[in-house]
Amino acid sequence: MNINSITDSKTTTQSHSLNALKVIMILFVIFIHMNPTAERYGEAAMWWHSINVVAVPVFFIISGYFFFYQTKVFGKETYFKKLKKRIRTLLIPYLLWNLLPVLLITGGNFYSILFRGKSFDALKEFYTGLWDEGLYHIWWDKTSGTMPFDSPLWYIRDLMIACILSPIIYIGIKRLGWIFPIIICLLHLPGIWPQANGFSSTAFCFFTIGATYAIKDKLLIDLQASTKILLTTATIICYLAANLTHTGFIQQLFILLSAILWILLSANIPDKLIQLMNRLTPAVFFIYAIHNTFVLANTSNILSKIMDEKACFWISPIATMIICIIMYFCMKKLFPKTTQIICGGR
Repeated sequence: MNINSITDSKTTTQSHSLNALKVIMILFVIFIHMNPTAERYGEAAMWWHSINVVAVPVFFIISGYFFFYQTKVFGKETYFKKLKKRIRTLLIPYLLWNLLPVLLITGGNFYSILFRGKSFDALKEFYTGLWDEGLYHIWWDKTSGTMPFDSPLWYIRDLMIACILSPIIYIGIKRLGWIFPIIICLLHLPGIWPQANGFSSTAFCFFTIGATYAIKDKLLIDLQASTKILLTTATIICYLAANLTHTGFIQQLFILLSAILWILLSANIPDKLIQLMNRLTPAVFFIYAIHNTFVLANTSNILSKIMDEKACFWISPIATMIICIIMYFCMKKLFPKTTQIICGGR
């Protein structure tokens, strides 16, 4: 087998492994939005939650990697070509999904007005509030003053900003090599990076790590066995320290190490499981966008009536994911063009 064949084989393995990893990470995202507390769900839930928080950083690494993947020259033409593609894959779905909560609230109010005799006042107040605050808040910081209306999509918002600023990242990596992502990490880990909506240190830190691998023409899953063992050991130590001390720096260091480790270990997922997960990968964006809007809350409320809260914590995210997958494939079957648009052509 020649070198090119080996490289092609590794690239294919990486593609399939990362697709499978996306399915695992989207389940982690759903678990995150259970918003667990030790009082409500127990200490085990909190230890599990500290593992789940790696999900979005992993998505950023993968996004940064594929933004620059096989990009030999990153000039003006390439830059605008990539941005044009993200209009379809990121911007349009982002705009549409953040309108969904508005439509749901409107529909709920109209139902109450027509069938429950509710006055128009609540609906009028809702739209007046949107207008007075500024409609742009729907797509920027409507939720908690930091996230868009469909709150999990802060990831897409920050990813789009990172893509727009990608020339700076490219130049930094080209001139400084691995020193550039190390500098970004050193700003991120202790919280030195100035926090601003759309410009989170999480986005730029992990997007830059993925970008560096791509620009350096390195595979994300390719690392020597001895280094994997060292990384695994360091990750476990940080995991224990983070949960026992609750120190912010150690928690961020654990997230950094575990994000890289999850990507590396994705190459060890059994082939049959990879094949199954690759069939589900097209649904990941749909699940990400819809799960927290109404599926998770309703699923949790129903399950909480038939089981205790601790069991509900572990089962609700899995049930939510199954429901979202069924919804996706039904949508794809019944409304293929609409599904393609709201999922960015995925």
